[in-house]
Amino acid sequence: MAPDDLVQRYLDNRSALLPPEMDELIAALRAEPARAAAVREQLMVDDLLAQKLAVDRRNFPAQVAQRLADFERGQEELDQQVSELRELAEAEIERPQAWSGSSPWVKWVLALSAAVLIGGAFLAGQWLPGERHHVAKVVVVSGDVTVHDGGRSSPVTIDGGLLTGQRLIVPAGGRVQVEYQDATTVRLGESSAVTFDLDRRTGGKQVQIDRGEVWADIQPQQAAMVFKTPHAVATVLGTKLRLSVSQTQTLLDVTEGRVQLDRTGGGQQSQLVAANETGIASQGEFRLRPLAWPLHKASAAYVLSPLEVSEPGVPLMCARNPESGNLRETRLLPQGDAALVPGTLRWQLAGGYLQSDEAGPDLRSALADKDEFSLEVVFTPASESFREPATIVALADANVRAIFALIQQGRELTFAIRTTAPAEEPLRIPLVASGEPLSAGQQERHVAITYRSGELIAWLQGAEVARSNIPRGPLTDWREGALSVGAAAGGERVWRGEVAALALHSRVLTPDEISRSVASFRLLANWGK
Repeated sequence: MAPDDLVQRYLDNRSALLPPEMDELIAALRAEPARAAAVREQLMVDDLLAQKLAVDRRNFPAQVAQRLADFERGQEELDQQVSELRELAEAEIERPQAWSGSSPWVKWVLALSAAVLIGGAFLAGQWLPGERHHVAKVVVVSGDVTVHDGGRSSPVTIDGGLLTGQRLIVPAGGRVQVEYQDATTVRLGESSAVTFDLDRRTGGKQVQIDRGEVWADIQPQQAAMVFKTPHAVATVLGTKLRLSVSQTQTLLDVTEGRVQLDRTGGGQQSQLVAANETGIASQGEFRLRPLAWPLHKASAAYVLSPLEVSEPGVPLMCARNPESGNLRETRLLPQGDAALVPGTLRWQLAGGYLQSDEAGPDLRSALADKDEFSLEVVFTPASESFREPATIVALADANVRAIFALIQQGRELTFAIRTTAPAEEPLRIPLVASGEPLSAGQQERHVAITYRSGELIAWLQGAEVARSNIPRGPLTDWREGALSVGAAAGGERVWRGEVAALALHSRVLTPDEISRSVASFRLLANWGK
């Protein structure tokens, strides 16, 4: 029988249902809390009327209080209530002469029992700690990601469901993305530990971040979605954000909408973080700053950024002025078939390249007295099958000898740099990270190179992919020369593809800074959109 028919028969006459039908009704109400709540409300209205009309109520308030107290003792007591109600119904069926639907006492005791039962079925799903709920499902996984539930752990698989209270552990080099039923997505970066839950009262989504990075694209929510960290609580109704959690601080980057950020340590405070802002929360700090790329312009010796413009339709290009120490605009001139992609401020290189004679002297002045250096470049190769070496970016002296060069050949990059030490083998970098299902033109790559005397490290999409510990000297052998993008300084070794951004720094960027740089560029430039 349809649940609606069972409900209507029960409301019309509490003695109308046989035991199997009562079992069917109970099961239907357990499966549909909303229907149970509606029935419970109707029973409560009937009960209030009965309290006014009944003439044989033997200490009815005390009975109500006892029933509620029994329910509060938990699920085990609720099951007992079900058993007692079933036994009562069976006994009355066996003695029909003692059963009268017109008896007010019998009628309203049964009504109260049903109200407690149905209300309990609804409330138990909301409040009892043992009840588990489906939260989301895994849609992307890379690396040995595990799900932890109590003292047990198991590998995470695609389309695997997550229950309330389950914790995902992402190892170095791993990543995982989960999706909620409303299309809200949450992506976890490497070395993350995150627990998923629901607010039992509101049904709102809850995410506890113990460490690592989390990116979220949150659809409009009826109940606020809450992200908790050791330092802060971020509350949102719909936005795009990124959270980076370390032992000492929480960083919140917002690209759309606004997020309320509450600090939980060092004196609780609250502030709204708007689009293109970063909120910083730690024991000693709680403030806002604009979201930017590169993150630390104070160390930038050269910047090519599509996120800022020097004039309408032209991306910002600037180098560190050797006299004032400030960044100043400089030109990066197209040679051959090189042009801006309309509406993107990215350079499309289809056989041509970009070159700046002005940037070379400024770069030597800013970097040659250093013993450390970092390069960031964001690009999309037109092909992963270059048979001959093709130069993505290079700095060369007047003799066209490379001071540094990032070169692609096939699915591998090489990076070479000139220092005071004898020439060493270039660092070899995989163009596609292990487990990254990409092909040419699908997604931009963020490659970072950091150099400090004795250590050369490469990073792809924020993850370390290559390292050389061969001793090397400082950068004092650098000479003045042209900066070129898409070819060597003389126009040789032409590379094809799109270049979105470039930054050269006069210091080594930390792993956290590189990871945040990747995320900030992704947020600001809407990668993949």
